[in-house]
Amino acid sequence: MDDIQLPERAVQTIRKLFYERQVVESKISNYLQGLIDSYGLEGDNWSLDTNMMVLRQVEESPNGVVKSDVVGTVTGDSGGKSYG
Repeated sequence: MDDIQLPERAVQTIRKLFYERQVVESKISNYLQGLIDSYGLEGDNWSLDTNMMVLRQVEESPNGVVKSDVVGTVTGDSGGKSYG
């Protein structure tokens, strides 16, 4: 199979897009860590539910039941209330 040679401009654009992706992922990670820290949450099993824009902690019990706690919304609930 022959290798496809991309124009230098395409290579530069791809490199730029990969770099921008890394920057955005880093910003999201830092933002989530800031939320976790500001709510005083413990544990590392927190994730962002982007459909509901809420911060969730998911735990699986020994019997396989998944428990999911919601701690405020990402869009501005600064009360640190626990829902769910």
